[in-house]
Amino acid sequence: MPFVLDASAVLEAAFDDESGAVGKAVVDRLAGDTAYVPSIWFSEVVHALVQAVRRDRLSIDGAHATLAALADCPIVAVPDHRETRALLDVAHRTGLSAYDASYLLIAVDMGLELATCDRQLRAVAERAGVSCL
Repeated sequence: MPFVLDASAVLEAAFDDESGAVGKAVVDRLAGDTAYVPSIWFSEVVHALVQAVRRDRLSIDGAHATLAALADCPIVAVPDHRETRALLDVAHRTGLSAYDASYLLIAVDMGLELATCDRQLRAVAERAGVSCL
């Protein structure tokens, strides 16, 4: 079943020292399910990989390998959210960043489960009736 994929969840799967239940579930789900992400997702993932390389947690080859593996996954970028006012309102009302609010809005609008390791996003999503991995 399709789901919304927060960058935090795919990054948990990418780093061996962080591979928890959500990361493992994401790896399993990406084997056959489509993941929907906001357009900012790609930049978020690359930024985290750059930071990991700079902190010697990952080699540049490892970062490239992660991106290559993700390129083979069924990940679909949802164009910028239909209405920026809704994004602003949700971010303001919930205390989420605009980036995290975009994951929530996609999950709500599409009626999909959300894969995230972000505790605040998870709590807000669950309060909004969104099921989380």
